[in-house]
Amino acid sequence: MADVVAVDWLRLLAHRYAHEDIRFTAESLDKAVKLPADLFKSVAENLLQNAPEKRRMERIGTIARPSGPR
Repeated sequence: MADVVAVDWLRLLAHRYAHEDIRFTAESLDKAVKLPADLFKSVAENLLQNAPEKRRMERIGTIARPSGPR
């Protein structure tokens, strides 16, 4: 698993999602910070794919609750 500079990784991620209504910022990221690119890519992709659905559910007032006993 290759490491990548976090700021560069975030810029590439923001570019891939430029067509979405998602704002990315790297203002407070230390330019020396590196992260495992493959791990962060898969997690970020999953979260960002779920974001539009979450936003839609919030707009219509639906709250998803886990099923089963409490």
